[in-house]
Amino acid sequence: MADPRLVEKCLPSAVFSARLKQWRKVHHLLLKQVAPELGVSVATFDAWENGRRFPSGSHLDRIVQLTGMPACMLFCRMSESGEQCPYRVSDAKQSS
Repeated sequence: MADPRLVEKCLPSAVFSARLKQWRKVHHLLLKQVAPELGVSVATFDAWENGRRFPSGSHLDRIVQLTGMPACMLFCRMSESGEQCPYRVSDAKQSS
């Protein structure tokens, strides 16, 4: 049986939360800088980063635009073939 901690880390929502937080930290941005650009409160963005909530489709579109990360990078730790995602968080654009 798979280790539940490993399974949880591979869930799309867990990957999404980790990627979102990683992007923000790589670009040295504060929650209070990013949340308004997405039209949400700091508490909502914090909930997304910590896996307590998940953004709506329209907010996901805004996140993709803001971060410059393709959706596959936000949700997938690895591709179907087992290869690492070719995109890096540090390659994504910085918030303006």
